[in-house]
Amino acid sequence: MSRQVKIVSPTGSPFAVAVMFFGNGLVLASSFSRMPGIRDQVGAIPTHLAFALVCVGIGSIVPLDRALLAVAALVLLVAILAPVAREHGRELVKA
Repeated sequence: MSRQVKIVSPTGSPFAVAVMFFGNGLVLASSFSRMPGIRDQVGAIPTHLAFALVCVGIGSIVPLDRALLAVAALVLLVAILAPVAREHGRELVKA
């Protein structure tokens, strides 16, 4: 008795991808809008909260390809250093 195996295409369900993007956007939007309340509740200073959010970003970048990882690391480095440079009176990136 042979069993038929259905091969699923990676582009099989655009609707499922759209639902996932919508769900992720909804979760991120609701959590980011609550950041001031969360910061006050845990007693963190803005620097600690920013570090936690950067770690979340790094965690989402880790599985990427090496070339994308290099570009993302550069962007994160600028994102981290720009506020530090601004505190010391220097502009890293011209606005």
